[in-house]
Amino acid sequence: SLAAGLEAELALAADDSAAALDGLRRAVAAQEAEAGADREWGALSFFRYRLAELLEAGGDSAAAAATLGAIEIRSLGSLLLDARAQLALGRALEAIGEMGQAAAAYVTAARWWSQAEPAFAEEVERARAGITRTQPQE
Repeated sequence: SLAAGLEAELALAADDSAAALDGLRRAVAAQEAEAGADREWGALSFFRYRLAELLEAGGDSAAAAATLGAIEIRSLGSLLLDARAQLALGRALEAIGEMGQAAAAYVTAARWWSQAEPAFAEEVERARAGITRTQPQE
């Protein structure tokens, strides 16, 4: 539900990651339970993105990768968030040893940032470094 997502954001603001994790899990589950046209795809994707951030920060890269992989591409409503989600997906996949999939996520993030503002240069560089790290070594 949107209320659970709001509760999670308030918990994050209060630095209560356990409550935020619980709230985001409830928000994702509620949105996933919605039928077809009633489902808020943007909200669901945003909740998944925020949940994955917490999972990754907690060291659960496999769960973070699965959560990020479930995001509908370009449903976050912002190319910046979509690119950040792809960058996070690349990191999570790389952490669990899925180098080919990680490289693909990094390439997507870098492509979306190809015309990036200078303010995002650090994130562009992270995507490019991820591509380099995950390429097959000869």
